[in-house]
Amino acid sequence: MKIGLMYLALVSAGLLCVTSVRAEPVRKNSYGVWSKAIFADTSTVDNGSVRFIFVAGMAAEDPDDGHIQFKGDFAGQCRMAYRKIHDALQAQHASMNDIVRTTAYLTDMRDKDAYQKCQREAMGTAEMPPHTLLGVSSLAWPGMLVEVEVTAITPRKKTSVP
Repeated sequence: MKIGLMYLALVSAGLLCVTSVRAEPVRKNSYGVWSKAIFADTSTVDNGSVRFIFVAGMAAEDPDDGHIQFKGDFAGQCRMAYRKIHDALQAQHASMNDIVRTTAYLTDMRDKDAYQKCQREAMGTAEMPPHTLLGVSSLAWPGMLVEVEVTAITPRKKTSVP
């Protein structure tokens, strides 16, 4: 985790962005058909030594039709958002342990304690990453109470050499 934080600090300083290999982002959408024309849920960049995984804001949208689930239930929406983050990372061969930055948006800051409890449960035994928590007047869809985005860093996949 400390190495991941070091990489995040270097990226913030712009030091890892200089590389002799051009890193092309690979975008993936594991949502339902409704969202494919709107956004990708992850974008992964491999710079030759590490993979950066950018997970879009996750919320309680139904994967089939995009309708908000758990209307009025902050805890239910938060658990669903973190479950989707877990699944998006797993699809990229990463885990909650690889998260190096989290940003969460709440439509009501009175839900801050419930959010922090939800985040702790979702992170399990993983160390808590740097985190920004913002109160906003609204999110993308009516009824959304929370949206969470994360950045993860993993070592580059090693290829076997004969």
